[in-house]
Amino acid sequence: MGVESHLRLIIENYDSPIWLLNEDFEIIDCNEKFKQEFTHLSDKKIGVGNDFFKIVNKDNTSFWKEKISKTLAEGSQKFVFKEISDGEVKIYDIKTFLNKVDAKRFFISFFVSDVTTLNKFEIELEKQNAELMKINRELDNLVYSISHQVRSPISSLMGLVNVAKIDGIENAGSYLSMMQKSLGKLDATVHTINEYSKNSRLRLLKEKINFADLVKEVLVDLGYSKIPDGVRIETDIIEKVSFFSDTERIRVIFSNLLSNAFKFTDLEKTESVISISVMTDSKSSHIEVTDNGEGIHESLLPRIFDMFYRAANDSRGAGLGLYVVKEVVNKLEGKIKVNSKPGEGTSITIEIPNMK
Repeated sequence: MGVESHLRLIIENYDSPIWLLNEDFEIIDCNEKFKQEFTHLSDKKIGVGNDFFKIVNKDNTSFWKEKISKTLAEGSQKFVFKEISDGEVKIYDIKTFLNKVDAKRFFISFFVSDVTTLNKFEIELEKQNAELMKINRELDNLVYSISHQVRSPISSLMGLVNVAKIDGIENAGSYLSMMQKSLGKLDATVHTINEYSKNSRLRLLKEKINFADLVKEVLVDLGYSKIPDGVRIETDIIEKVSFFSDTERIRVIFSNLLSNAFKFTDLEKTESVISISVMTDSKSSHIEVTDNGEGIHESLLPRIFDMFYRAANDSRGAGLGLYVVKEVVNKLEGKIKVNSKPGEGTSITIEIPNMK
């Protein structure tokens, strides 16, 4: 077997595309892998004798001319070529080498590696790394902040117990009431942290959502019957089609949004109104919770979804509610938007895809 036969055998058995162009930029050799992988370059039959620039997509002509010119000038090139084949983006690493036969004749060899799968893996790995970095930052923040959020009510309880021991039984009712309030804060913080944990680690469940029933259940859980007479709840729920999502995660969204709305009602107003609007269609659900409460200053809005951030300078919340809502919405691949003005109220709009 001669040298040419050996070379032909190597080219043909190489498991990635190879092709060679002569000084007239005609294909003088190629393997079957090249024909298979690059059939999308042209609607013409690809093979030996083709003028390379006549078979490539016109949109890519300048790209190939640039790479070939650099190969002629520098002797070799390494570059990435992206092309759409059957609606899928294909990514190739390509190496070119200039091979001189004599003073006038030469040929350029092209060696190709399909890195489409590797590129997808790298992108996914980058996403996972970014997610891990985010989790680590939040874990650091959680560890740092939890000492205050949990220990504060515990310290308060310990102080009240000591005072109660000294003061005797006469003011026991008052002390017990304050203890109950501290325990309530502690319980709320632990409950919200548990919601965050579940959202992070539990897989999504696809269930048919009955928004009307779900909202009623959340209001009962929040003790709606104990809300002052000055607060009015309005609901406008229109379910055009069956909507599917994760029931418990949707419950967490409503629970935290409505809890916030109750906490920051402005009872000095003639009437405090909390409006709950839901509209579903085949693609998504549009949820809006609006109140005419205290509102949030525009400068504070960019931080309201941060862990343990409280826009109000008081202790009515742990600063976790909206953070958990945003995390749940992200998990459901939805969108969230907030509009608020001090003294006028807040409107939170959420759009969640229909998992049907």
